[in-house]
Amino acid sequence: MNPRRLLIFQAVFNEPGLHLRALQRRLGVPLQSLRWHVSILVKAGILVSVTAGKKELLFTPLSAGREEMVSKAFRRNPKYGQIMELMSKRDTISVKELMRETGAYQQLVSARLKTLKTRGIVESEGRGPKVRYRMADSIKSLPASRSMEMMEELLSLLRNQGLAPKVSRQDNGRLDVKVSDGSVETELSFQL
Repeated sequence: MNPRRLLIFQAVFNEPGLHLRALQRRLGVPLQSLRWHVSILVKAGILVSVTAGKKELLFTPLSAGREEMVSKAFRRNPKYGQIMELMSKRDTISVKELMRETGAYQQLVSARLKTLKTRGIVESEGRGPKVRYRMADSIKSLPASRSMEMMEELLSLLRNQGLAPKVSRQDNGRLDVKVSDGSVETELSFQL
């Protein structure tokens, strides 16, 4: 974990579901260099890449379970996020209602629902024109924040990478940590 990879890890931890271009804009790192660093972090299991539509979104294994990562990835994608937001506010919804609310064509709404259903985010009931869609039970029951547990896992991950984390500040869901690999000390800030 060199300083650049630490900054990449920090950015993804604080904003799960970032894609490479957004991460590049945020950090000001050349895209090719960023891809190389991210590939190393993914191979090491420090970051996880999830495909949502045509984008590869990045998460830390600490930020969520697989279902939660996939759900967040699709929520961040404007094409799917609007549909998921509408579905989360209602018990069930039809394609016609989604068309009216989003202003999208039937084929587009149906295609997006099919993708969400394939990924296990959405379930359907009924047949033909009477099909109703709802958020999958596994997505509805995702756990709330688990900040203390996450903090311990985060510090453990940093120790396992050969860094010596020292908590310099902890309050209101924020954790400031100084890490040192023996020669360089870096200050990181995480939102739990």
